[in-house]
Amino acid sequence: MLNLKVIEIASVLAGPAVGQFFTELGAEVIKIENATTNGDMTRKWKNPNEKHNKNVSAYFASVNFGKTHLFYDLNSTQGYSDTIDLIKDADIVVCNFKTGDAEKLKIDFETIKKVNSKVIYAAIYGFGKDDPRVAFDMVLQAETGYLSM
Repeated sequence: MLNLKVIEIASVLAGPAVGQFFTELGAEVIKIENATTNGDMTRKWKNPNEKHNKNVSAYFASVNFGKTHLFYDLNSTQGYSDTIDLIKDADIVVCNFKTGDAEKLKIDFETIKKVNSKVIYAAIYGFGKDDPRVAFDMVLQAETGYLSM
């Protein structure tokens, strides 16, 4: 059992895949999902063959099983406070905000290191920290030419 506490504030694929890796190694992974949007958008990304009465898509389940899922509004005082309380004794924080959002939400590295100076802060950017584009898998495949193969 891996004795780590990981706070995952990430959605879609890249961030949740990192969280899933830690879950599979035995770490405690707590996924913070956006309460105002009913969580990670991939919960509903079902293909035509999936049963529509199921709560989550296979896509979501493939990188989110075994985690504790909490629904917080990071723009609310309570949701932000609850998240910071979790981060205070976390070993790792994983996030994949688009450029500028971590700072707006006060979940950026500079803020988090004041809360927990020993935390490993893992921020994932598809095109680099200063590029405002979002990097969905399909977009990356199209831009690289991989999609045409």
